Order: sequence, then structure tokens, then C-alpha cells
Amino acid sequence: METHSLGHSIHVSVPLWSPDGNFLLYSSTLEEDRGKYRVWRVRPDGSDNRELPGTAEHNYPLEWSKDGRLILFVQSVGSGSSDSRIGIMESDGRNVRLLDPGETAFWLP
Repeated sequence: METHSLGHSIHVSVPLWSPDGNFLLYSSTLEEDRGKYRVWRVRPDGSDNRELPGTAEHNYPLEWSKDGRLILFVQSVGSGSSDSRIGIMESDGRNVRLLDPGETAFWLP
């Protein structure tokens, strides 16, 4: 097994494979961020590692869409679970949309 350094992480979440196997999603925090987790996308060989824009608070990836074009994530802006919202973004981090409180999302087969 070959390993690669992500070069920036203090804490890293469990990664999620894209449906085509070309990318991994994970959330990570930097020491200077004081625990704010951001969503990152990286290729399995460690290349093309980048933070997805629009995920500046406490964000955790949940799931890829079946076609790999969209990502569901959770954004927590406070300390309680009532302060969490589900978000949807394109796989490159563009077009982030937070759902209204109480709304849920899931992918249909």
C-alpha cells in the first residue's frame, strides 16, 4: 500500500469515494482554522488535492450523487445539532445551496 501526505491536515474525516473511483472527499481542519472543518477533494494518488469553495464553516461530506456530479454535505454553524443544515453542491464545489432548516435530501436510485 502506498501512502501520500495531504500536507495540511490536523484532523481528517473518513474519506468518501466518488462513484467512478477518480476522487475522494474528506473534511479536514487546519491548526489556524481553530477546528473549522472544510470539504476537500483529492485523487487517490494524492494529486489534485483542493478545498472545495463555499465550505468555509464546519462542513462534513455525506454522500456523492449516483452520477458523481453532486455532493450532499452537512454544515454546522453552531454547537447544537439544531444549527446544522444539509447542503448540496456540484462536485467541484460550485453552486452551493443550503436547504431550509428541517429540509432533508437523499438520492433516489
